[in-house]
Parts: sequence; structure tokens; C-alpha cells
Amino acid sequence: MLIAELNGRLIQADEVSGKSKRAAENSPFSKPAYHCPSCHESVVLKHGQSRIAHFSHLSISQCPYSENESQAHLAGKMKIKQDVTALGHPAVLEHVFSNINQRADVYVPTLQTVIEYQCSPISFAEIKRRTAGYHQVARRVLWILGARYNTGTYHSDMVARFAQYHCRLGFYFICFSKEVGYYCLHYQIREVAGKLTADTQNFFSLKALLQFLKSGEPTAKWRANTNTTRRLLLHQLQNIQRSNLKRGRTWLPSVSDCYAFNRLFVGCPMICHGHQGSGLPIFHQSILCWRVWLILRLFDDGYRFISDDLLAGLLELSREKFGLEFAQINDNHRFFKMAFKRLLIELHDQGYLRHSVAGIQILKQPVWFDSYDQKRWFILTADRFL
Repeated sequence: MLIAELNGRLIQADEVSGKSKRAAENSPFSKPAYHCPSCHESVVLKHGQSRIAHFSHLSISQCPYSENESQAHLAGKMKIKQDVTALGHPAVLEHVFSNINQRADVYVPTLQTVIEYQCSPISFAEIKRRTAGYHQVARRVLWILGARYNTGTYHSDMVARFAQYHCRLGFYFICFSKEVGYYCLHYQIREVAGKLTADTQNFFSLKALLQFLKSGEPTAKWRANTNTTRRLLLHQLQNIQRSNLKRGRTWLPSVSDCYAFNRLFVGCPMICHGHQGSGLPIFHQSILCWRVWLILRLFDDGYRFISDDLLAGLLELSREKFGLEFAQINDNHRFFKMAFKRLLIELHDQGYLRHSVAGIQILKQPVWFDSYDQKRWFILTADRFL
């Protein structure tokens, strides 16, 4: 840790002068004179030419802040504090909120903002717990991730843990590495044909990053040409077929669900893939699984008319079954409503249904493919996929 108590006041490790260090070490009353601000146990100052000055508990301690921090984590916290201070806002390192028993890496009192710099692995439950705790004492909580997360590879569990939502930027998270010296914004995180992808942009100051978040034109929606869409859909189709042949469990729930309706999951209608097979990263399974589940229940249950109440029930059931829980986003209902509305619009535009005053009227059935080869040939040769 970077902060300790010395003679009743808080002091930062890199601000300890040689004089105060010698005075503390030579004190006949307290050796050493530094104490942990949380548990008040004795801590010792550690520093050298190759490592950042910091405090460490003298012995094995039950204090939650006695863990060994990496040099990258220590350096990152200090740099973030410096960047916040450069914006004209006083920042406090390792601020202890005693009423919730949590310590913020950086706290900005004037903005009532907590900043957590996360370099090591952390569970979904722990992020959610800490975030909920900080929201009791602060207005905003911002997680900035270390270099281990700045890989360009995205998974649903990573989105669930760290993603936040911005009206212009969509789902996003921020990385920072002291070694490379810039902030990297990963934004417009989306699922494309079963794979999560995102746009990235680097900023060499926190000020530039915040300006980008606050201003500028809305980011253009992602679009792919026909050949790119064809390649992505074929790749997804091949993954499904390969998994089925190997009796994999990745797609098994959807395969079994389709089997109950005498359908082949790999032969699902093209409308199930949507435009370019893309969508919001709000599913713990692929968006394809969610859309197939809904298509089966909208068209294969024999309905000619579906009321608004039944549609609302299907939406809620699908959210409970496929919805991704977020640690830092409280309400995922709105995203499901957006995705559901988009699906109904696509079905309307393709002539499968018609809206009425109290619901929708089914006009025709989507075409299912009889085999993997038949669908693959269609994707290879079609000028339009919908």
C-alpha cells in the first residue's frame, strides 16, 4: 500500500523524506512508527532503486489490505492520481471508507468518484460487491483495467464483470498500463456471428479520454459488406456443425430445444442470424440461441395472433434464460427490449408478421433448412441473406 499513518497523520510512501524516515526509525517509543490506516497494525516502509516506495505489514495479518501488490498496480494508482490532480481535482490515494470497510485505490471527493485500478484476476461476485459498496458512499465508480486485460480478446464473462454502457459508445471498458503510458478505450463491444469484437482507441492523457467520452459525433454503427458477412456466417455455421459432430456441449441446449420442435438448430432460418449476425453483448450464450428460441415460440406453437401480453411474457422468459448479468450495470431489461424490438422489426420488414393494435398477426413461416449442406450452399451463393 502507498499510504500509512505517521504520528497521527496520513503520509504517502514516496513523500517520506529521509529526515522523517530516520526520525521514525530512531524513535525510542515506536519502532517502526508507521501504521496501517485500516487495522492500525505496524507497517514498514520499503523502497529501492528498482521498486516503488510502499508500505507493507510487518507480519501475517488478517487486514484485508495486507495483500502483496504488484509494482504495476502501485505505479498505476499513482499515475491515475496524478492525472486526476492535473485536471484540477484533488485526489486521495487509498481512501478508506470505514462504514463499508472498503479502500478505494483513488477517490476524488469533489466529484464523489471512486476509481479502482484492477491488474490482477477478480471474480464477478467481488466486483459486484465492491461496486455496490462504493455506490453507498460515492456517486460514480470507475474501474480501470491493467495490461492483462488489454489483449483485444473478449469473452462474455469479461463483459459481465467490467463493461459499462454509454449512449454513444455502447458497451465499453478502459485499460491503462504504466509501461506503455496510455489509456486504451475498448468500445462498441458487440457480438458478430457468435464472436465478441470491439473498436479501440488510445489516449495519452486522462483529459483526452474524458473529452472523447463527453463530446464528439455519435460513433457510426458497425457495418460489414456482403463478403465479410458471408465469411462470418460460414465460420459460425461451421463451428456449430463441428461441435454437433463432436457431441460438444456449447450449443447443446439450443440443439435439444430445436429437436423438441422437430427442427435442426444448424438449419435455423436466416432471420435468426439477423442483419450481419450482429447484436448487443447481453447474452451468456450467442444471440443466435436467443433468436432461435424466440422464433420457435413465435411461429411453431401454432399461433395466428400473439397478444402484447404474451409478447411481454416471452421477452421476460427469454431474458431470464439467456440474459447476461452485469456487475456494473443495474438494469439489463432495456437492452433486451431494444433487441426484441429489433427482431420484431426485422420480422415485419421480411413479411413474416404484421403489427396490430393489441399484438402481432403471423403472416407466414420462416423457412428452415433441411441440412447443414443446404444452408451452407445458400450462404455461399445468395446475393442477400434476408
